[in-house]
Amino acid sequence: MMNTQYRKSLTGTTLDYFDTRAAVEAIEAGAYAKLPYTSRVLAEQLVRRCEPDALTDSLKQLIERKRDLDFPWYPARVVCHDILGQTALVDLAGLRDAIADQGGDPSKVNPVVPTQLIVDHSLAVEAPGFDPEAFDKNRAIEDRRNEDRFHFIDWTKTAFENVDVIPAGNGIMHQIPGAFAHVAELRRVGNGTQCAVGLEGPAMVGAAEQFLITHLIVKLM
Repeated sequence: MMNTQYRKSLTGTTLDYFDTRAAVEAIEAGAYAKLPYTSRVLAEQLVRRCEPDALTDSLKQLIERKRDLDFPWYPARVVCHDILGQTALVDLAGLRDAIADQGGDPSKVNPVVPTQLIVDHSLAVEAPGFDPEAFDKNRAIEDRRNEDRFHFIDWTKTAFENVDVIPAGNGIMHQIPGAFAHVAELRRVGNGTQCAVGLEGPAMVGAAEQFLITHLIVKLM
């Protein structure tokens, strides 16, 4: 679901953007400039995805620094490392089994937003740095020790929709070029529509608790 009230065309392109400043200023003139950066990020995702009837009250929580109303959170993308991310995908695989046992269609259990899993928590350095073949040796050890885990992770790439995996050996999640990954997701936001969420939009979300990730990305139809 996309909120179209503040959706505008980006001149000279086929992309749209969501005018967060206009939405905030419509409630209180000059308020946008006073918002902290993190509040602007939260405001943008509200303008983009919040139910129209709840938008004003939700934005007021940020503008007026209130805490008396829960407002929705709609990240455009989830990024997680392989420890918590794998656990969440195991939960989804188990949920598929449960759906199948009840006669449902397990293929309809998928992450609801693009989810990127970065395998970066399994490397143990056995070969020292002065060994010119250290990288290849350590990677071989990593693959051998994590054969079952990596097999499952590889399976999730084709078993689930909206799952992308960056395999081991490509660096830690803090090194993966965030801007490149972000651009790759822009055109996937909005169920097929071409929509730019902006660099300050909530396109990247760090690792969260297993419960949050699992319940955030599940889609049952």
